[in-house]
Amino acid sequence: MLGLDVMQTLTVNSITEYSTYCTSIVARNQNNEVAHVRNLDFGATEMMAKLMYTAVLVKDGLVRAESPLIAGYYGAYTG
Repeated sequence: MLGLDVMQTLTVNSITEYSTYCTSIVARNQNNEVAHVRNLDFGATEMMAKLMYTAVLVKDGLVRAESPLIAGYYGAYTG
């Protein structure tokens, strides 16, 4: 799908595992909506910025969540 081989995928995962030191904030607004925010403090910002995207998670035709993701990383940092 992305055209990444196994070593490229493992490298992306290693970068995020060994170089991120995120600050996390969970807050509720006046509409009772909860936001979970992270600042994603990682090195190699120029390269990593090219891999970041916002995933829109849909179930039963409705948007249920949005989450910043890193291409090649298995999992979500913020849900």
